[in-house]
Amino acid sequence: MDFPKYLNVNEAADRLGVSVSYLNKLRLTEGDGPPFVKMGARVVYDPADLAAWAESQKQRSTRSPTATFPDHELRAAIIDQCGEAFAASYLDPCAWNPRARTLTPKTEVARRKLSDPLVVHIIVSHAVTIAHSPGDEAPQTEGVAA
Repeated sequence: MDFPKYLNVNEAADRLGVSVSYLNKLRLTEGDGPPFVKMGARVVYDPADLAAWAESQKQRSTRSPTATFPDHELRAAIIDQCGEAFAASYLDPCAWNPRARTLTPKTEVARRKLSDPLVVHIIVSHAVTIAHSPGDEAPQTEGVAA
């Protein structure tokens, strides 16, 4: 098996034209950055992954971000029941923990909107939980049959 020549963080940042600190932030906070590989304590990047990630960042306007909630099946179900505007306003901005399948609303308004029994039912039926606050992994399922 041929392995690509992995790039270290400095090389990856240089290839993308961003700072090392920005690349570290993407990796350490939201997980919105390019895929990486951990080799012991080292973080390295596959050049093909960097190119694909950069391609995925293309936008036509600074006024209409392309970022959507990453669980596409859940997003489609929310759109089906509540509409695209609802998903864009209240679901898309949520923080997402894919490992725990937990979403965290970033505003109190989003938290209230996502607490609607119909929306909670949709979310729970997709094996996703709503965190009450950052770091909270408790599901919000009161009165909802899963």
